[in-house]
Amino acid sequence: MKDSITIVTVPSEAGTHWGGQAKAPAALLGAGLTHKLELKGFDTTIVSALREPHLWAPHPLKNGVRNEKGVLEVMQDVRATLLPVFSSDTVPIVIGGDCSITPAVLSALSGPDSRRVGMIYFDGDVDLSLPTSENRPPDSDACVLDSMVLTHLTGRRGGLSSIRDFLLLKHEGVAEALVTASNTVLFGFDPEQLKPEHWLFLLENQFKAIGAPRVRESPVAAAAEALSWLEARCDYILVHFDLDVVSSEQFPLGNYPHYGGLLFEDAMECLKEFMHSNKLAGLVVTEVNPGNDPGGRLVERLVDGIVETFERD
Repeated sequence: MKDSITIVTVPSEAGTHWGGQAKAPAALLGAGLTHKLELKGFDTTIVSALREPHLWAPHPLKNGVRNEKGVLEVMQDVRATLLPVFSSDTVPIVIGGDCSITPAVLSALSGPDSRRVGMIYFDGDVDLSLPTSENRPPDSDACVLDSMVLTHLTGRRGGLSSIRDFLLLKHEGVAEALVTASNTVLFGFDPEQLKPEHWLFLLENQFKAIGAPRVRESPVAAAAEALSWLEARCDYILVHFDLDVVSSEQFPLGNYPHYGGLLFEDAMECLKEFMHSNKLAGLVVTEVNPGNDPGGRLVERLVDGIVETFERD
């Protein structure tokens, strides 16, 4: 584990269902994230990726989604902020905001050189929704871009060309998707949240997927399996941690309610396993809505849990 941590705040609700997540960075910092990391012996720096919060507002459907322009603007700012961070000797903790920021983080980490970058997608969903079309009525999942993260990272057919083009990695004149079955593990998702077409996409493309039922059986062993598989294939690993992987019944801090998720304590054990990889490149924390926690008790537990995952051996 490196001695330096850079906390990158991204107070954005550009790609989500409703407001509240833009308050997450301030809430986690207010609960002592920086101070508690420093007590563990880390040097910390705080960087903001946005000049001002991008707050949620109603947007009409355009190209089958809401607020495509806003999401792209936020992604561009996030990538520009993180490029120098990833070039320095520090581990970034990127605090969203909704999870439409994660593609920009992975884009900043991936480069035109021969580095092999992988991702653990620790999330209650697989985020393979598509923009709505004339043949399908709009619904909440088909309209917001934080439900389409892997759609665009994998280049799945039917995604937005603007997002896809932003994410394509150019290598020796060939455009490649940032996420493939060879560099990504889907971890902790609720199988009942997946539509048949999502399962078909994952099976046809042979993605490594470890769902919530297996994780619940033995959290640390499942995390070790995912990490070992990815470390054998990649030079750097980004961990995407979406709080909706945790059951809302026990820990209702996630923005979008999920009731088939993991216990908070088990999720933290898995995250700790991931954080101790010698190939760790960074952590992204998304979908925290402090509006679900007026007293701040759950936010404080989350901060303490994250800090403990950085505990030195």
